[in-house]
Amino acid sequence: MNEPQRKSPDQALATIASPEMQQKFLQVLPSNISADKFTRVTLVAIQQDPSILECDRQSLYNACLTAAQRGLLPDKKEGALVAFNVKEKTPDGGERWVKKAQFMAMPEGIIKELAKAGVKVYAVSVYEKDKVEIWNDDHGQHVTHHPVVFG
Repeated sequence: MNEPQRKSPDQALATIASPEMQQKFLQVLPSNISADKFTRVTLVAIQQDPSILECDRQSLYNACLTAAQRGLLPDKKEGALVAFNVKEKTPDGGERWVKKAQFMAMPEGIIKELAKAGVKVYAVSVYEKDKVEIWNDDHGQHVTHHPVVFG
């Protein structure tokens, strides 16, 4: 069985920066993020993690469009382009492993999405020996966090 010919990394980057892809980004991006900014951040993210270019190209382009549609940048703060190994059926009935890209929101991106929905949230890292108290009363929900600085 012939393996599909792999596109070069330069072709993938050129496709993401192409006018056609820019138009697709513009169709789904919120008005506060320009297609130019989104594209620049996406290209930098890919250059910082070139292993993402080993992924199936369509899954990479779809992951980029998903990020744009959600209004999140794949900057490893709001979200990230992540490679996964996925088992696929082959035309002859067999199976093979294929790398597919997926956009995953990070905590900052999830907080951004919730803020757009009018939900106030924040996030902090809590470690095993930290003391955390959470309670609700007539004034809302409260949290106290006492981190163990040395220990």
